[in-house]
Amino acid sequence: MNIFIKHPRSKKPDAMLTFSLWTVLVVLGKVLLNGIFITVLDYTLNFGTIDAALAAAVLTATLGAYVGRKWKNPPETNDNNVDNPDK
Repeated sequence: MNIFIKHPRSKKPDAMLTFSLWTVLVVLGKVLLNGIFITVLDYTLNFGTIDAALAAAVLTATLGAYVGRKWKNPPETNDNNVDNPDK
């Protein structure tokens, strides 16, 4: 069982793409559920608040890691080397 999302071009599992997607989904969920209280019997679930600085700090670091890795190690393709004509 593979837990990573496959990169659309290379069809290989990509940990950074998976990490980036989960980070965006968690921040988006936190923004959408901002300030909501759910009470069931005696248990209260509080999603809390998130400010723009926290969201920007998390998303900027994730985007930087993803773009930096892709810039350094572009995926290999099998379609007649369209991305790299020198091969």
